[in-house]
Amino acid sequence: MACEKYLKKFLVIGAVSMGLAVSCGAIGAHAIKADLQEKVAADEMTDIERFDVTHSWDTAVRLHGAHSLGLILIGLAAGSCSLRLRCWASGLLLAGIVLFSGMIYLYVALDLITGRTISFLMLLVPLGGISWMAGWGLLACGFYHGPSAASQLD
Repeated sequence: MACEKYLKKFLVIGAVSMGLAVSCGAIGAHAIKADLQEKVAADEMTDIERFDVTHSWDTAVRLHGAHSLGLILIGLAAGSCSLRLRCWASGLLLAGIVLFSGMIYLYVALDLITGRTISFLMLLVPLGGISWMAGWGLLACGFYHGPSAASQLD
């Protein structure tokens, strides 16, 4: 089935995504932190604004990493859950990473680089959270019904 091919790709995507999460964490801890400290020192930003930016970035990194591991888990869950539900769950987790973490990364990066904010990007963030909730919900249903139901659903 074509979906099986995609699940193997989600193992790779999950591992690559985890590496990107670690990279984004390093960027936040070093480059963004230094840039924000300079802005505070130059009175271009308050400490509260700096905290808001770093908190948003850290949340994006933490949830990016958790859901990257989720993609790997889904790829390894063969026989424990419906193939179709695992495919849907994988797609929803990946969409959540892009819409939630990706939009926060983009929003913060554009603000720091250009000094301008694009508020529209932040409107997409809740869609990422909804995608994650739906993906985990589908996976929970698939695990609950177990392998006997999985063969009937595929």
